[in-house]
Amino acid sequence: MLLRLENIQKDYADGEDLIHALDGINLSFGQGEMTAIMGRSGCGKTTLINIIGMLLTPTGGEYFIDDEKINFENKKKLASIRRKEIGFIVQDFALIGRKTVWENVALPLQGNKLSKIEKEKLIQETLRSVDLYEKKNKYPNALSGGEKQRVAIARAIINKPRILLADEPTGALDWNNAERIMELLQQLSLHGTSVIVVTHDKAIADKCQRTIQISYGHVALA
Repeated sequence: MLLRLENIQKDYADGEDLIHALDGINLSFGQGEMTAIMGRSGCGKTTLINIIGMLLTPTGGEYFIDDEKINFENKKKLASIRRKEIGFIVQDFALIGRKTVWENVALPLQGNKLSKIEKEKLIQETLRSVDLYEKKNKYPNALSGGEKQRVAIARAIINKPRILLADEPTGALDWNNAERIMELLQQLSLHGTSVIVVTHDKAIADKCQRTIQISYGHVALA
C-alpha cells in the first residue's frame, strides 16, 4: 500500500469541550487507486484529507507512506514530501489573478534544480496534457470555470506527484466540465497516481474505483 492510516485521531478544543473530528480512522490507499471520500458537512472529510496532505497534525495515530512512518514534528521533511509526492486541487481553483496560465502552472517549480529549458519543456508538456497550451498567455479572469480547474490540475501535477488530493474539485462546475475534470483525474489514476477525491456528489463518487463514507469522525463504509 502507498498510504496507510492507523487509528488516526484529531481533536479540537471548543471551550471546555473536546471535539473528536476524527476518532480512530484506519484506511489504506493503493498506488494508482482512485478513491472518493463522502459524508455530510462537518463529518471530518476535509480534516482527513488535510492530514493525508500533511497540512494538519493528527492528535493521535500513525501515518505511513511506503511503510515509512511520517514524523509530523519534522516540518522540513513534511514540506519536502508535500513538494515531491503530493498535489492539491481545491474547489475555488486558488489561481493567482495577476499571473498567466503559464506562470500559475510554473509556481511549484520555484526552487527546483531543473534548468530553465527543462522547466519550460515540463510546463509545456503539462499544459498540453490538460489541453490548455493555447491558453498559456491568458490570465485567469479570461478563462471559464472548467479551464481554471484544468490550470489548477496542471499546477498540481507538474511535479509528477504520486498522490493527488482533490477537495470538491467539481463543486463549482457545470456537469459537462465536471465530467471532463473527472476524465482527467481518471487518466492520472491509470498512469499510476493515487487520486483521492472529496465530494458530496454521488455521480462523481461513482466514477471512482471505491467510495469511503465518513460519519461523525468514523469510517462508516470503506
